[in-house]
Amino acid sequence: MKTVIEMLNKATPLPKGFHIRVENAPYMPLVIEGIGPGPRGHRAISVAHYYSQNGDAMRDPEMCFEVETDQEGQIVELYPYYFLNDGLHVEETAVESTGKDLEDNPTFITHTAKLKAQVEFAVEWDKNLNAQGFREAFAKLLPEASPLLS
Repeated sequence: MKTVIEMLNKATPLPKGFHIRVENAPYMPLVIEGIGPGPRGHRAISVAHYYSQNGDAMRDPEMCFEVETDQEGQIVELYPYYFLNDGLHVEETAVESTGKDLEDNPTFITHTAKLKAQVEFAVEWDKNLNAQGFREAFAKLLPEASPLLS
């Protein structure tokens, strides 16, 4: 998700619980949010396209990623662990928390086939976000970045 990484790095530092909505007609809005820790205990984000159906917010799709940062706080990688598509009634968790070990480290289970599928989907979705101009649409929001990152 190089496109999302680039967008978020331009808005760094990101507060916990940040919320960014990128409008880019004719495409569905892209929403990126800080959602707390992921199953491996690292900071996590949700990336989703939303549409409305009968007054409900529908995700098409939503993916959740754990975030790896460098020493300067720049995001260097996103690791998927969850996929949801409301319209297709598909929900898959590729990495699940199983609690903590005796030393208080997170423990988890990885579903290898689901993780591989999520990585492949994320690569294709990233290509689409880039081709559809979401990077440029986000750049137009940067002068207003403070209110966006609420």
